[in-house]
Amino acid sequence: MPLRLLAPVLTLQESNPELFKELVEQFNLTDLTEDQSKSIDIGLYQSIISWFYTKTQNRSLGFSIGLTSAMNATGPIGVYISGCETLLKAFNQLQVYYPLVKIDDSELNIKPHEKGAIIEISNFSFDNIAEVYIKDTMLGRMIRVGNRVAGPEFYPELIGYPQSEFGLPENIEQFTKKVVATKDKLFLFFSDEVLNKPSLYSNTEILKLLKPKLDEELENLRRIDSILIQIREYLATLTTLKDVTQASIAENFNMSLSSLRRRFAESETSFSEFFQRYRRNRSLEMLAEEETKLEVIAEVLGFSERASFDRAFRQWFDTTPAKYREQILNLGGKDIKVNHLDVNKLPASPKSCTQILELMNKENYNIDELVQLVSLDPLLSAKVMSISRSAFYGARNVRSLSDAITKVLGVDQVRYLALMTASNSSFGKNLPENFNLEHYWQTSLLTAIFLSKLHRVSNRKFTTLESEVYLVGLFFNIGAFMLASMFPNRTQQFLESLDKKASPSFKREKEKEIFGTTIYSAGALLIAHWDLPKAVFKVVKELDELAGSSKLSNEASLTKLISRFVYFYFPDMQDDEMKQRFIDDVSRCLDIGRENVELILTKQCESIEDLRAMIKELTR
Repeated sequence: MPLRLLAPVLTLQESNPELFKELVEQFNLTDLTEDQSKSIDIGLYQSIISWFYTKTQNRSLGFSIGLTSAMNATGPIGVYISGCETLLKAFNQLQVYYPLVKIDDSELNIKPHEKGAIIEISNFSFDNIAEVYIKDTMLGRMIRVGNRVAGPEFYPELIGYPQSEFGLPENIEQFTKKVVATKDKLFLFFSDEVLNKPSLYSNTEILKLLKPKLDEELENLRRIDSILIQIREYLATLTTLKDVTQASIAENFNMSLSSLRRRFAESETSFSEFFQRYRRNRSLEMLAEEETKLEVIAEVLGFSERASFDRAFRQWFDTTPAKYREQILNLGGKDIKVNHLDVNKLPASPKSCTQILELMNKENYNIDELVQLVSLDPLLSAKVMSISRSAFYGARNVRSLSDAITKVLGVDQVRYLALMTASNSSFGKNLPENFNLEHYWQTSLLTAIFLSKLHRVSNRKFTTLESEVYLVGLFFNIGAFMLASMFPNRTQQFLESLDKKASPSFKREKEKEIFGTTIYSAGALLIAHWDLPKAVFKVVKELDELAGSSKLSNEASLTKLISRFVYFYFPDMQDDEMKQRFIDDVSRCLDIGRENVELILTKQCESIEDLRAMIKELTR
């Protein structure tokens, strides 16, 4: 890892020369301090920071270094992002090039919010002061980016800081309106006003100049990472890691020992550090498998006996493997709340789905590109072909993927199918017996269809596009699907507690009682995690926060009205009075004639069997 990360302690050379001299002698740092282009082992780094903290009890130096560091302290990336037009664009570019500045497995993500955006660093540890210093420095630098791009008077409105034994950096409250404790994430929330304020330092020329170099560095890093990925995949095939050495790895990949060492050095790690990290991560994966005995895990990880594994695991995680497994198994217990779940434990939107959505968000794209992306996902391709030939679309002679997309479904329907297929792939397993997947999608699809059709004829103002309204209908209840997959036992209990007469308020209280959260809240979490349009997140969040309120927007009011009707009464409508009441309610909500609502309702009744057949294709 680069020596620059020791900035918090190297400043002692001027502020406290006696302590700095003691530091250099203690850790034999003479060569390093004379040549700061060198790197140091992460174990040495942690030892140095721990020693420094013990000597000074200076909790905030990492944070202050980040706040006061020059924009070029992180190399050309700092200069590049400071030249962006707005702070939002700067953070988006930082997200792209974050692999070039991080020194651990952490991730940086920009998450949309109805009033701004959350800049979040996740997937890291806060277990020792060295790791805390690294994240404090990064936090200070992100605040510094905000000052540089948006202006010196602009700060994040909210900072989320992980709870740990080390507490908060001193004076952090001076740089935000509020600090909140989090479990394992570091984040900043900036308002839209700050994010979109034009930068005084915008420089398109510097962006053009630096981007090719940064892209080249990123590609080189990916090339280096690729060999590490291959090594991880190779290690996963071994029945035991007992005889693994750096030499055996080099021999397996037909590399010289010096070449392999150079690859590790280029990735700012060593074989020893890489191998120990792999064993740590592998141990956690295997402990999640209840049926695998601890003795077997110890053998696979290359330990001579179970006791050696126990000692190593305690050093890694300050607990025993048995206690850790017990905690994992207790996750299904009633006492664990869903709203405490780490968003990183949610499944990512599959790569093909993400690529399709990114492509379709472009102003101009070639339809052949869309066909190519769909063809790369065998499951999605099969769904597109079978559904385009279904009775619902009535095009049984479709012969190619291109025809299915361009002549039958249309690009919007392909986007929806990609999202539905992704949902089924992520959550379609391990569902409780009383969760009817076909009925779930029937309700969602009908709600989406009604919403989009009524959107066209409404005389009331909608702030969302028709395609966004369709997505609202499709995903307003995705939290129910997600929770059913993650907590089948609790879902079974929840569904058994309901009947058709259950009021929305009763249902909401049951959700809180059994899951520790509401279905809408869980759904909003996933919608933000999958980076769906902000309009979808906004409506679902509104349904959660304003449950039972008359202040709902037109989109939220109509979603609530249609979904409840579809779920309980459509299409087997025996109660004509209920049907007429629904038509009246929608007519008032949208300020349109009753005949328009009744016509749309009647047409959907006529095609309901075809829709059911299509849903069977979707859920197979």
